[in-house]
Formats: sequence, structure tokens, C-alpha cells
Amino acid sequence: MTSQPPSGPDGTVSDRLESTSIRSRQTATIRVCCVGFDGAERGIPAELRDCEGDTELTVRTVESSAAVLESLAAVDCVVTEADLGETTGLDLLRSIRDRDPKFPVLMLTGAGSEALASRAISAGITDYVPRGDGTENAVDVSDRIEAAVDQYRSELDARRTYAALETAQEGISLLDENGKFTYVNQVYADNYGYDREEMLGRHWEILYPADETDQVHEEILPEVHEEGHWRGQTTGLRADGTTFPEQHSLTEIEDGGLVCVVRDISERKERKRDLELFRTLLDHSTDSVFVFDPETGTPLDVNDTACRELGYSREELLDRSVIDFEAEFTGRDDWRSFVDDLRADGQTTFDGVHRRRDGATFPVEVNATYVELDRGYVLSMARDVTERRRRERQLRESEQRYRTLAEYFPNGIVTLFDHDLEYTLAAGRGFDDIPVEPADLEGANFYDVWPAATADGLVPAVLGTLEGEERSVELSYAGREWILHAVPITDERGDVFAGMTMAQDITERKEYQRRLEETIDRLEESNERLEQFAYAASHDLQEPLRMVSSYLQLIERRYADAFDEDGEEFLAYAIDGADRMREMIDALLTYSRVETRGEPLAAVDLDAVIADVREDLRLPIAESDAEVTVDSLPRVRGDSSQLRQVFQNLLSNAIEYSGDEPPRVHVSAERESADAASAARGSGRWIVSISDEGLGIDPEDQERIFEVFERLHSRGEYDGTGIGLALCQRIVERHDGEIRVDSTPGEGATFSVVLPAVDDA
Repeated sequence: MTSQPPSGPDGTVSDRLESTSIRSRQTATIRVCCVGFDGAERGIPAELRDCEGDTELTVRTVESSAAVLESLAAVDCVVTEADLGETTGLDLLRSIRDRDPKFPVLMLTGAGSEALASRAISAGITDYVPRGDGTENAVDVSDRIEAAVDQYRSELDARRTYAALETAQEGISLLDENGKFTYVNQVYADNYGYDREEMLGRHWEILYPADETDQVHEEILPEVHEEGHWRGQTTGLRADGTTFPEQHSLTEIEDGGLVCVVRDISERKERKRDLELFRTLLDHSTDSVFVFDPETGTPLDVNDTACRELGYSREELLDRSVIDFEAEFTGRDDWRSFVDDLRADGQTTFDGVHRRRDGATFPVEVNATYVELDRGYVLSMARDVTERRRRERQLRESEQRYRTLAEYFPNGIVTLFDHDLEYTLAAGRGFDDIPVEPADLEGANFYDVWPAATADGLVPAVLGTLEGEERSVELSYAGREWILHAVPITDERGDVFAGMTMAQDITERKEYQRRLEETIDRLEESNERLEQFAYAASHDLQEPLRMVSSYLQLIERRYADAFDEDGEEFLAYAIDGADRMREMIDALLTYSRVETRGEPLAAVDLDAVIADVREDLRLPIAESDAEVTVDSLPRVRGDSSQLRQVFQNLLSNAIEYSGDEPPRVHVSAERESADAASAARGSGRWIVSISDEGLGIDPEDQERIFEVFERLHSRGEYDGTGIGLALCQRIVERHDGEIRVDSTPGEGATFSVVLPAVDDA
């Protein structure tokens, strides 16, 4: 809570009510209208004038009830006789009650008029006075008049006070001496989120947080009891538990109770915060902001940036004139002329020059606006464009260099453009092939030059360039095919100040590429037919070959004794040739089925694959006393069955071609380096290597060994069909991989299989 001095008569409702009560007490005269009494200025009317008392009575006499009704607004009380001749006092009473149910009316009658008195009371008479003689009767009437008017005035003041309380914009409540609510108006109840009725009889402590309650008891209430009033800010607690800031005043009344007046100032606090935020943002703006007096050119307000840019403190700058720091204005006449034009146009932008306190100048771009509020103001925002001017100068210088190069750019077009997408340079021999001249581009905006369809294709590249990105896009224009490269132009700090495009005519290249793709398609079709032929041929050759082999074996069993030594040798050659032919046909059949009989590629655990291969080769490993070591291997994307064929072939070769020493074979894996090529393939690749210390392979033979039916050794030296490595290569290529060998004769060989990695993310 914060304390403030109490307000004056204009500050709170309680102040206004107090002044109203003062005005009421100052009205001490009672104006009496008497009707009847024969219209004479004697009797009761005269006696009332002569009565002495605390209140002065001014008495007037009228002759008719109509005259009473006409003067009713100018009097405070009516005294009437029961019989008024043309009417009665009761009829007059009813007419007055129709206008004001509480207006003081006294009736005088003679003795024995109890029935009349009863009817008068029923009709709402204020008081009934029996007529008497002498001064005592007049004093009695005077006292009753004064009592009736005082009561009427008190009730009227109460009604006015209640109306003021109910219609006040502030929340108002009354507390008894125990701090409990005896009255709250609707605004007060709404402020705290309660119904009016539920607040009555409850203690004020329900409306404040615990820490505020302690402060009220310890600081505020003692001040109220000592000074009679207190005014400040407190924190109100709503029924739903939320809080709000409030302006609060307390006034102590005679019975020890309190008048409480509160106003919710949440919006005012929010406006204050918004203004403070706006000021902070304004001071942190990179632009200098000024508010000028249109008549004198004196700054009325400036932000921190303006002070910093010009080298003045805020106080010093506010004591200057626009002429002191804006070189555009050489005198007050220049300023007044500028303001006249600005007042007519509303807003303008111009290039100016600001002068610092030390005399140095710098270029600025100024945006000025004339604002009419309680008076006229000139709002000016100035941006330091020193860097922009430097870049523009650099651009002009570089444009000349680029122009020289661009004019000789073969088979293409070069352009430069700024951040507004306005072309500053266009050249190149490619303009000979399109319906646009370099002069049509230079000085024109990007969107004004190209057709909508062409512009839509270029926009991402052009805008991306100004953001520092390099882009390429292919498009068709003027019956030609083009590839456009867009690159940013930067200064020595790396800031982009322009963009450049280089468009090359690739019509002939595209045509060549189309023909090449057609050729590839034809080759693929031819390869497919060859594969089908190889499969059919190898499959169809199986049957006659089986027949030849069967009959040769039958001859060997039945007629072996009929052959001499040469015949037996010839028969053995024939059987061996048939066996080798069957092996080659089986190998060729397997080779042709790599694409057609393979399983879909999936994640494969190479540790498990190599374990199966070692189990398959358990016998040759044992017979050759081979040592096979295996590192931890990765998961790859592949066909598990085909990869098993690959590694079984490679591991078997490593054991077979080991030379005279026991085979020593090592299987390892490493991740392929993340160069641009491998990054483009997504998850990257693994290189699995099978290394041995065997015979090795001559560099001249390292390509030939992957061809079908190619052998480096005779069958007398080593068995085999000559198709194993060709099959490995075919399988690896199906996996989008590679297979290669690194070997030196006599020092062993390393076969490396490159396979796609599995993305485990």
C-alpha cells in the first residue's frame, strides 16, 4: 500500500456528500403557504409570522387550492383549513400527494372533527392540529411546521445521498465501528466479485491479502483514527482469489465507523506499463526519433538513439533547434516552408545530413509525419545510412567489373539486382536468343520484366539469394531450356548487399541428356532380355547336359573293362568336362537370378551373417588350419541371403588362395567418410573389408577378376567356375554398393564391400 494526501471536495464521493450536507444546513428559512382562513392576513397566518423561534418562517396566504398547487415548488410547507369553500382540505391534500407523497401538509380543524382527522390521516396528512385560540396555538403550529419540514428535508437529503452512492463511479461502502459492512454500492461489490447482500455483516479483512491486512491494522487505521482520513493505493482481493490494484480512501465518521471509497486502477496501471514499455522500445530503436514543435523547430522529445547518434545528452538536445543538427535546413524559413508542405501532404521521406556535436556529419534517411492531436507536432524518424551509402558505392564499382565480364559471358546471361529486386546490370550473349534486351532489365523491377509463370519459377532462387543462400533452378523460356544459378554478393564483412544470377542455355545439353537416357533405357531393356536369355539358356541346357552325364556314367559302369588305358583317360575327360559344364551352368543360372530372385532389402546384422558363413566353411577352415578373426560388424540395408553368398565367396577365396602358409584372414568394418557424395545418400555407408596374407593379385588383373568366367589360375591349380567374383559384384550393385580390391602380389589382398547403412534414428 502507498499513502497519498487526502483529496479535496472534487476528489471523492464522500467529499461531495459532505459539501451537500453543508449546503442543506445553510438553508434555515421555512416558506409557508396558508390556504383558507378567509384569505385574510390575520389569525393563524399573522400569528405564525410573529412567532419567535430558531427558524424564521416566511408566510404567504392564498385563497384557493389551485393557487396552492401553482406555488407548490416555491414553498416548503402548506397549512390548510378543512373547509376551503369550493373544495376541501382533503381534496387539496390528495392533489399534493399526487405530486409529492412526502410534501409537508398540516390541517387545522375545530373541535369535534375526529372523523375528519381520521380521513386526513388515511389520505397521508403530515400532521393534524386542532384549532385553538391565542399565541400558544400559533407556537404549537409553528413547532409542528418546523418538525415536519426538518423531517422532509432530512428524508430528501437521505434520498439524494443514497442516489449519489448508488450512481457513483467509485465503489463505496460503510463500515460500523467493528469493521463490518453495513452498506456497499453495486460498484463496490462488483470490484470484489461479491453479491451486495453477501457482503453485509462481513468484516473488511475478506477483501485483502494477509500481508495487506496486517499493514491496514498497523499503519493505515492508526492514521485514520488520528487524522480522520487516509488515501492511498492498496491491493484488493476478489472472491475468486485474484487481486487488483485500487485507489483507496478512508474517512472516519462520528459513530466510529468508516466510509470507504475504492476505484479499480488496473487499466491505469496497465496504461502506465504500456507507456513505459513503449518508451523503452522507443529508446532501443535503431532509428533516431524526434518530436518537434512545428512553429519553432525545437525538439519536444527525443529517444536515446538520437542522443547517442548526435553526441548530446537529452537535456542538451531538447535545448537545441532542428537547424543545429539537420543540414537540410539553413534557417527558420526553410523549416517553416518544410512544415507548411508537410502539413499539406501529411508525410514525406527525404535524404538528409545530420551534424553531430563535434561537427562531423553523416547521411540519414528521414521519414517525417505531421500529427494533429491537442496541437500540431512533427514526428521524425531518422536512420543512419552511412553503411548503405558505402555499399551502394561498392555496388556501383563492382557493377562495372561485373559488366565487363558479363558482356563476354558465353552462351548465357548475367544479372545483378539489389534488395528492392531492381536490376542494376544485365549482359551476356544469351540475350541474342530471347525477346528481351539488356536495356529492358536495367533499372526495372524483377516482377515487371518476366512473365508471371517465369517469375514464379525464379522467385525462390532470387529471394533466397538476398538471404545469403545459393540456389539453382531449371526453367523453360522463349523456347529454350535454361539453368539459372543465383548467388549472393557480399561485402568484406560478409553482409549481402546484392544478388547475382547466371543463366546458361542448356537446350543442347538437355537434348543430349534426353538421347542418353533413351539409350540407357534401351540398354536396360537389352540387358533385361539378355538376362532372360541367360536364364533360359542355362535352364534349358540343364536337361541335355544331365543326359550326357548320365550316359557317360552308364558307359563307365558297364563297359569300363572294354576300354584300354587311353579309352579310360578319354572317358574321364568327358565326365569331368560334363561336370564342369554343369557347375558353370549352375553358376550362370545363379548370376541371372540376382535381380529376379532376390528378397526385399531390409536391415541385416552382419555379425550374424559372418557367423553363418564361418559355420558353412567350418570344414575347409579346419583342414587348412586357417585363422579367421572378425571385428564387431554393423547393421546394413540388404538381402541377408545374397550378402551371405558374397561373404562366403570372399572368405572361401581368402582361404583357398593363401599359398603355402596357413591362411590368416581378418574381417573389419568402418564408416565411410561423410563427404558430399555419401551425405547425399542419406544415412551413409559402411565399408566391410576381408583381408588375407595370401598370393595377392597383380594390379593389371584387379579389374578383370570381376568379369564372368575370368580366371587367374588354371583348373589344375585351383578349382572354380570363374563366376564367383562377378556374382559378388552383381549382388553388391543390386544393393547400391561397391566392391573393390586392393592387393600387392605376394602380400595378400583386401576385398572391400561398400553397403548402405541402416538409419537407427
